[in-house]
Amino acid sequence: GFSVKFDLIMINILANVVVQAKRGIANLITNNGTLIVSGFTKEQKKRIRVHYQNLGFIVLSEFTLNNWVTLVMRAPNF
Repeated sequence: GFSVKFDLIMINILANVVVQAKRGIANLITNNGTLIVSGFTKEQKKRIRVHYQNLGFIVLSEFTLNNWVTLVMRAPNF
């Protein structure tokens, strides 16, 4: 694992990378840390939500602008 953890992680990148990076992100974020992910479309949102919710992340809010989505999530207590 990593010795350094972050209270806030922001990612603005394509949906496939957001999904592929989920375990790495989970290892880098503190308990109850905030994760902000964006750079994907409304059509890709459900897939991303499911992947992160399966890891225990809770979606706090969601924003859409010109079909681009931003999700704000809270990390679980791992």
